Parts: sequence; structure tokens; C-alpha cells
Amino acid sequence: NRVLLVDGAGDGAVNPTREIGGGATGFNSVEAVAIFSGEVYVYDRGNSTIRVFPIAQNGGSAPTRTFGVTASAAGGDFVIFNNELYLTLASANQVEVYNPTTGALIRTIPNPGASFNAPAGIVVDNTVTPP
Repeated sequence: NRVLLVDGAGDGAVNPTREIGGGATGFNSVEAVAIFSGEVYVYDRGNSTIRVFPIAQNGGSAPTRTFGVTASAAGGDFVIFNNELYLTLASANQVEVYNPTTGALIRTIPNPGASFNAPAGIVVDNTVTPP
């Protein structure tokens, strides 16, 4: 229940430069991490939340903001693209889209034609123009 941040300029064995962890973070079961607009976003599946920390965070401080998401017992993943946070919900076989700044649910992408089967990962092809 911690996030280790490393310096991407390293060569060979890379050691963490910072850690986000400890009781004040509120972490229960960290599932996925993304960096967006100078902040670290952490999907805490155990608490059904996205917890947001400053990129320079080091230690056990509380998040700058937290927003609730739909619970997914089977886990999931997320990516932030085009100012929207796309969260896969493996248990519900769907993707939810949130505003990464306010935490507001924008829309749900349901299981189209049963093509989602416990989606656990997500990527973005940024060469395609979104609708």
C-alpha cells in the first residue's frame, strides 16, 4: 500500500527517489497509478477511490483530494487522456469516465455486445482523434 517514484533518467539499477505511503495516505489496496498535470493519481481499489498527490510528494501525507469511484472487487486499471480519466471495472464489465480534476462521473461505457470480459487494463492510442 505504497507508491514508489523513480527517476526516469537512471541507467541500470534504479532506486526509488520518493515514496507515497503510510497511514495518512488512506491506502487500502493500491491497484494502479498515473501521472497527470503535475499530480500522481492512485486508484485505491480497496477503498473505491482515486487519491491525488502532488508529484513531489514524499512520505505519508494525506492526498490533496480524493474522489469515490464504483467498487470493483476484481480490480481494474485507469488512464488519463484528453482531460478524462478512464477507469476499467473488471467486476462490472464496463469503463467509467471521470473528470480528473473534480472527480465527477462524466459517462459510463457499458459492455457493448458482451465484448468486455473483466477488463483489467487500458491504454490509449494518442494518434487517433477522440470523438
